[in-house]
Amino acid sequence: MCGRFSVQEEYIKIARDFGLYADTDIDDNQSSDFNRSPGDMHPLVIAERNYLCLTSMKWGISDIFRKILINARDDRIFSSKLWSSIYGKRCAVPVSGWWEWDTEKRIHHFSLHPKSSIFFLAGLHRNNQKTQVREFVIITTEAVGKLREYHERMPLCLDSGNFRQWLTDKSYGIRDAAANHDSFSFHHIPSDQSKPYDIKGSGSNPLMNGISHCKGPLSGVSGGVCNMPLQKNQRICPTAI
Repeated sequence: MCGRFSVQEEYIKIARDFGLYADTDIDDNQSSDFNRSPGDMHPLVIAERNYLCLTSMKWGISDIFRKILINARDDRIFSSKLWSSIYGKRCAVPVSGWWEWDTEKRIHHFSLHPKSSIFFLAGLHRNNQKTQVREFVIITTEAVGKLREYHERMPLCLDSGNFRQWLTDKSYGIRDAAANHDSFSFHHIPSDQSKPYDIKGSGSNPLMNGISHCKGPLSGVSGGVCNMPLQKNQRICPTAI
């Protein structure tokens, strides 16, 4: 499953690096966060008209019983009225890694690379007609390789190549994306070095084993702010979804 994730890059830098249009709700100074959790607004990528847009939505979709769902199992999407109705409304959540709890409640951190490289988690989104809040969930699939030792499920991961295909090619399905997991090299931070609940914003990073520290300057970033911030009137995503 996926109940927490980390982002170790400023979002406006992610927009620039991946050639995304930044919505007006993406602030130039919006910092990285090592403990992004459900219920909050999170930047993600959607396909809007003829380009990809970085915008913000709330993590968690309420079902008919008003229960907040943060994950959608891949093996239940087409049998679920809720998930099947929004399967065409895809999103990709930029992350540096995700947190996982094993059967003994120990916390682990997984990423695609021991550095702070950005990859994406596949998801679905909708506009809640009652609250008029845009919401999303992260798709989970069967864990692969050694990840099975910690949890039977894992988020559906996308790399810098196939995240665009997931967003723009409706014939590119969950099985296609999951098949790409075999080419990934997942990096594991053990439980004694992973304490997401102790993390407060970007001022502290307990991740070891080569994970970059946000306290120092990142590539293309000086003092936590991009050297060349995007102009809001230059890269704007239409508000209609």
